Amino acid sequence: IPAKYLTEIEKSKLGEHCLEDASLSVEEKKKLFRSQILVAGENFGCGSSREHAPWALEEAGIRCVIAPSFARIFENNMFANGLLCITLAKEDIDSLVNLKPKSFKVNLEEGVLHGTVYFDTGSYGNDFTFSLSDHQKELVKTGGSVGVMLRLATELQKEGKI
Repeated sequence: IPAKYLTEIEKSKLGEHCLEDASLSVEEKKKLFRSQILVAGENFGCGSSREHAPWALEEAGIRCVIAPSFARIFENNMFANGLLCITLAKEDIDSLVNLKPKSFKVNLEEGVLHGTVYFDTGSYGNDFTFSLSDHQKELVKTGGSVGVMLRLATELQKEGKI
């Protein structure tokens, strides 16, 4: 999200400006707003030290970013907001891009991304493995840090500790 929008107080407005300054064609921008997964390059999120970047992606419909590496603060903010970052080797990213899958399936528990290409005679798929910590998986499943805190508060309340 361009820095000029960091004063925006309505989260919904951020999606309109998602990747606005990126050199994307008109068709690529249309695809972006119809997608849930974004495949990106090295050090994705560099310069994005606020929650606005993940919020903009989320409001644009993106739930997962796949890249060879992520800027540390951006990656932490993605997970804190319940969004998924998948780190794949550059060779796997290249293979994934060349595959041009029409659909993706993410198995969070097993750490497998499956891309499928459909043909008139059937389909072909390829699996890519990734790893996440248990905490990262929990953040994605519960919708982020707030979801984790609410779950913990509920457990403590059931135990009579709060």
